Amino acid sequence: MAGKRPGPQAKELLTTFWQQVKERDVKGLEDTLDPSWQVARADGTYMNRSVFLAKLGKGEINLNDFKIGRMNVTRSDSSLVIRYMTRAAYTIKGIRYKDSSAPYLATFIRKGGRWLMTSQANFDIPAR
Repeated sequence: MAGKRPGPQAKELLTTFWQQVKERDVKGLEDTLDPSWQVARADGTYMNRSVFLAKLGKGEINLNDFKIGRMNVTRSDSSLVIRYMTRAAYTIKGIRYKDSSAPYLATFIRKGGRWLMTSQANFDIPAR
């Protein structure tokens, strides 16, 4: 990322991730997500990379739409942390989540000349 500000590249990394989830692009996500990747949600649910990819591939995770909002980006050497707001319409295992703006936290590491997502914290809550 030499000579580049982290903000623009951060939005590109997030957009790639969200678009791959929306398109259920398991192969693309295998290249985007580090083997250590985990997601944690505000309702206490979580998944590791293999479970997430399997559920996405089976259609148990459906993202209909997303819009990435404001971001705060920090970087130190080969690590990138992005705190951001996203509005997303999605269901996980039949549970619909609110289609309203919610905070997220994503982390990336630089490996082999590319950025890999290592975690995603989702502070959205299921719709009631």
